[in-house]
Amino acid sequence: MKIIARPAEVGARTLVYGAGASRDTHGQYLPDCKITAVKGLAGGKAGTELRLRVWEELQAKLERVKPGVTSHV
Repeated sequence: MKIIARPAEVGARTLVYGAGASRDTHGQYLPDCKITAVKGLAGGKAGTELRLRVWEELQAKLERVKPGVTSHV
């Protein structure tokens, strides 16, 4: 389990940290509550394009459920 997973407490701590952290952490990868460079599929130009595409698709779905919910983002 230590190789591929973390205890629930560690995962919860990371989520709470991300929710309350400053704006400079928005959109960043925050393992261990520190801004860390992304690697692999999420890294580089292809990663940026992928993240934008995923956000646009998610945003469209959220807007169908509740119009205006993403307008403040």
